[in-house]
Amino acid sequence: MARRRAILKAHPEVNKLMGPEPRTKWIVLALVAAQVSLSVALRAASWPVYAATTYVVGATITHALFLAIHELAHNLGAKRPESNRLIAIFANLPIVVPYCVTFKQYHIEHHKQQGVDGVDTDIPARLEARIFQGRLGKVAWCLSQILFYALRPMLIKKQTPTLMHALNFAAQVSAAR
Repeated sequence: MARRRAILKAHPEVNKLMGPEPRTKWIVLALVAAQVSLSVALRAASWPVYAATTYVVGATITHALFLAIHELAHNLGAKRPESNRLIAIFANLPIVVPYCVTFKQYHIEHHKQQGVDGVDTDIPARLEARIFQGRLGKVAWCLSQILFYALRPMLIKKQTPTLMHALNFAAQVSAAR
């Protein structure tokens, strides 16, 4: 907070850049529509075309959705927190794993308790550090980092499920049908 106050005192114009971005919901809608359309269009594609397209285009869209969910976790997509959560659940649909509600709780704790072992789940676990040593180990860790980023929080600090967790899960199951 002290850093934020110092920045705003020195540069009050930064305040104009803060707050929700109203275009977020439309960008998320376009990304989800593009991902779903891409999956339909590639149903009959050859394996090389499918692999290349999903690797380049699909992964880029998925990454953009991850970034949108991050911004929505900070309530930067809409004025109301509930609206941000619903947009995040929608953005989560093409990703398959229902993670956006869980991510929000872990990520806000990460900002409040950065570097605190057992609370900040962005810090690699000791077991990860022991297993992934040397060049090959670090390359293997980098290639599978998203998996660790997704699973580590659940292993380090469990969350009590809420109605929003259930809604996120139900939306994912419904979308998969």
